[in-house]
This record gives sequence, C-alpha cells and structure tokens, in this order.
Amino acid sequence: AALAAIAEAAAAHAPIVVHVPFVAGDDQSAIASLCETGAAVVATWSPAEGACAAVALHRAGQDSEMPFVHVHDAPEGGAVAPPMDRASIDGLLGAVHARPSAAAPDRARVRSFAARVPFALAAALRAAGERSGTPLPLLDRFETADADEVVVTYGRTFGVACGVARAMRAAGRKVGVLGVRALRPFLAADDVKAIARAN
Repeated sequence: AALAAIAEAAAAHAPIVVHVPFVAGDDQSAIASLCETGAAVVATWSPAEGACAAVALHRAGQDSEMPFVHVHDAPEGGAVAPPMDRASIDGLLGAVHARPSAAAPDRARVRSFAARVPFALAAALRAAGERSGTPLPLLDRFETADADEVVVTYGRTFGVACGVARAMRAAGRKVGVLGVRALRPFLAADDVKAIARAN
C-alpha cells in the first residue's frame, strides 16, 4: 500500500518527502521496489548528513515538483540535532511554489523528471551542505583517484567499505570506494566516470 501511495504521488507530481529509516539487520530489498514507483530515491549514511538531506530534499521536491524517498540509516539512540538553525532552513526552503492544477501527459512527466530532478537534487544538496557545513555530494569518493579496484556502494556500507579499502591499501592493493546517493535518478554517466580509471 505504501508503494502504491508513493507511485500515486509521483503520478500527481506531489512534492512530498517520504523518509524510510533502516536499522542494522533490516532487509533493504524494498529499495528496489521504491525505485520503480516513479519517485526520486536518495540514500544517506550518517545521522548528520541524513538530517541535512531531509531539509535539502524538501527543496528539491519543490523545485522539481516530484516526490523524493529518503532511505537512510536510523540514528542509534534516537533523534539527531537539526543540521542548521531555523533561519538557514527557511533560507534554503524559501517560498513554496504554486503547483499547476492540470496533470501533464505521461511523456511530459518523464521528460520533466529527467530534465528537472537531477539538477534540483544537486543544487539542493549543495546549498544544504554549504549552509550546514556537512558536504552532500551526489557521489562520495574515497581514494578513487589512483585505485585499481573500486567498491561501489550506498548506505551504512560506505563507511565499512572505506575501512576495508584502508586495510587493503596498507596491504599494497589500490582499492577505492564510491558512495552513491542518488539511486533514482541513477547518474550512470557520472558513476562510470568516477571509476573509469579502475581495472
């Protein structure tokens, strides 16, 4: 029922944000189904960046007139302090835009998503990162510049993979890690470019 509701919001171009927290051991296979709803799907992997992204995704939703699903790792021990003060949040969110009343044809909706969501998402994450001091690039790179091997991941496994890469480098293997935040739209060209030098 939740997937159907998100798909309905995507069809209606409703700029909402749905937060889906996971704790260690949770089955995350539902993320694949979320990517098929028509909504944008973004992953974060630390409490601080999750809180910052929560604000940024509201801005991206308003700018692109599309819903966003935020999959993130639930913080241990409860709530996380706001990533920025109220004035910064209000400055980032700005005024709520009026929405058109008529639904666009299916083809126009697809074009709208492809044309508007990547730009709106990148701009909102960049602005939120600048206001909070927590950088939120669409792709997080760790030691990829000279890597022969690159692990591509998202979520809390990013930190684990970075630890593995450090150990592998200490053993003489050039291993890097690429953390992907945008699962839909999946920025394939940017992802490939980030790992193009690896074997």
